[in-house]
Amino acid sequence: QQTKTVDFTNNTIGTTETTRYRWEFGNGETSNEVNPSFTYTKAGFYTVILSAKNEGTNCVSRSVAVIQVGETECKAGFVASVVPSERKVTFQNKSKGSMNNFYWDFGDYTYSSKQTPDAKIYKEPGYYYVSLIGSDDDGNCWDIYTERIQVGQINCEVDFTYFASKTSNVAAFSPIILNEGTYVAWDFGDGKFSIEKSPEHTYAKPGIYNVGLNTYNVTTNCLDYTVKMVEVGTALDCQADFNFIIDETSQKVSFKDLSYATAPIVKWEWNFGTGELSSDQNPSYTYVKGGYYPVTLVATAFNGTDSVENLTMKWVYVPSTVPTVACFADFTYSVDNANLSAKMKSTSRGENLVYAWNVYDGTSYVPIDGQTKTTSDPEFKLLKKGIYLFHLLVVNTENTCKSNAYYVINVGDDTQFGLKAGFGYNVNNYSAKAKGYPTDLVGSSFGNAAKAKWKVSKGSKKADDVIENVLVFTYTLEELGKYNVCLELSDPVSDQTATSCRDIVVSRPAVITFNVKDGTNVLEGATVKIKSTGETKTSGADGLAVFNMTGEGQMLDFEITKAGYESTTVPMAITQEEMLQNVSIKLITYAITFQVKHNGVALSGVSVTIGSQTVITDANGYAVFGAMPPATYDYTVTMANYQTITGKVTVESANITKPIAIIAVGLNDLSESTIRLAPNPAIDYAILTVSNQFVGGSIEMTNTLGQVVSIQKIDATENTIDLSRYDSGMYFVKIVKDNAVITKKLTVNK
Repeated sequence: QQTKTVDFTNNTIGTTETTRYRWEFGNGETSNEVNPSFTYTKAGFYTVILSAKNEGTNCVSRSVAVIQVGETECKAGFVASVVPSERKVTFQNKSKGSMNNFYWDFGDYTYSSKQTPDAKIYKEPGYYYVSLIGSDDDGNCWDIYTERIQVGQINCEVDFTYFASKTSNVAAFSPIILNEGTYVAWDFGDGKFSIEKSPEHTYAKPGIYNVGLNTYNVTTNCLDYTVKMVEVGTALDCQADFNFIIDETSQKVSFKDLSYATAPIVKWEWNFGTGELSSDQNPSYTYVKGGYYPVTLVATAFNGTDSVENLTMKWVYVPSTVPTVACFADFTYSVDNANLSAKMKSTSRGENLVYAWNVYDGTSYVPIDGQTKTTSDPEFKLLKKGIYLFHLLVVNTENTCKSNAYYVINVGDDTQFGLKAGFGYNVNNYSAKAKGYPTDLVGSSFGNAAKAKWKVSKGSKKADDVIENVLVFTYTLEELGKYNVCLELSDPVSDQTATSCRDIVVSRPAVITFNVKDGTNVLEGATVKIKSTGETKTSGADGLAVFNMTGEGQMLDFEITKAGYESTTVPMAITQEEMLQNVSIKLITYAITFQVKHNGVALSGVSVTIGSQTVITDANGYAVFGAMPPATYDYTVTMANYQTITGKVTVESANITKPIAIIAVGLNDLSESTIRLAPNPAIDYAILTVSNQFVGGSIEMTNTLGQVVSIQKIDATENTIDLSRYDSGMYFVKIVKDNAVITKKLTVNK
């Protein structure tokens, strides 16, 4: 280990004469020898990779090892202990050397700057790539250590091996998938894709490409994605990359250049996401406030004759030294090209988030009908193949934070291979400080983009603005009017260029007026809410609820609610114009059912009146009033020869049944006390005694099923009812004379 020259021995098995090899020595240098020797220029730890491909069997294999060269006392490292049932991981910092600054990335978008972090509880089981970055104060010692940790029981993971030829532009890929995915999708980084399981891809030109593989398992609902840098052939190329350490107490971020190139890198251009720049290789920057910042690095390599540059952008979260609410929109995806579907998985950060997804045509930016979603991990079914721009808006439910993410995705369109560009925007309200309308521009590419150039055309009277080498930034549109904004992405190594343009209209804030009615009448007090942001307005006495908004080029869902009414949702495409939206919401109503009885027996033909409505009871004594809004109602129950009943009934939030018992008044206001039925209970007979006024009437007996079992005439004031042929049970004896009806219950016990 004292020397800097390392001899490598190839222990690959299953080789033939057609087996080819590729060594990567961990510092950007490579070799195609079987057993190479390599001299390192400085001591350190290096990740060495050996790739082998058998041309006869098309077998691809890969081996990775970390080696130490020479004496070094600058090494990051840790040991992790996992309690699977609790998804709890405890870390021990095992770094060596003069490191006194540390930054942990736990692989779930959470971080820590402690030397030894607190025990970590993961929300979900899975594989997590945990990284520890360590450095000294001068930056002379800087190292990163990454380890894959399994937390709990997992149901999917994706990885792949590859062999990239040094003498040709061919690369062979083999997936490593836990619980085979329902489908796989390869993105070769040059704007082309494949759904083959183990594809071989020929690149048009040599260079460095970021190759991605994603998979989605329908059974387990597991989506996973991985991306690797693949160098194909021999060419002048560069891949910008960096890492960073954050001092949470001062909000100072120290950046470390990790760029790779096939020639010396001679130039670094940093944009810290605030408009501040640096040309240092490893700069430091102190942020004024916490939040998410798009940090861009452009690295330029020069081989003595030609130069090439490459751009990369990473979001850096700077913890705030004061309490604040932060959110960040982001997502991964897997595309089923055969079925033209795209499965999304939100990786957004923040608490209490609501989601709003939209899909746009990748060329015209016209919203795709029926593709508005509000769940965190939706699946989109597209009707035709093509290039699409997917947009996710996340908003904190307290309406204190919102963030947008945009991705250009090729869904099954093998006629549009190559680099593709797209972008989204958000026009903010006028800012006196900025002297205009700050507009967030968010660029995206399908394929590897090495350079980015924006052009903002303000009209014939003003010169165009050109902004280079940033993908995400805020541009101030100074005045009202229409602007044409173009994003040009390019990769000089693969000789690809893609341009996307769209108009942005800035006018007075859009006025959206909702006219809320219940059919014909205006409704006061209805709440109109933007579901994605939680912003609300209340309709006035004229039924109008008015929003003053800046158009954001997106679809929004408005929810209209009012107590006692059915809610409804209205989707609207926001433009910089006045819009009037008529909305009718339906009153929630309930049924009031009256059941009228006399002496426990249902009465038909009884009039029940509420207001101007009158309903006559049916054979079972029911009178039903439908579609009655919540309220308190006066009712009247009437029938000839019966006492009139009045009262109140209240409807709140359910159907109700109101029992009514009425009393017959009979002939000449006779009371029911003039009639006697005895014995009761009876065995073989019963005596019915009535007043003289009922003589000449009739006695009608019914059972509990309402069936008439006997009818006899009232011949005298005392009448015998023969019960010898009746079974035990309950019977109803109805005494009828002219318009008078009185019913008695009779129990027969045998």
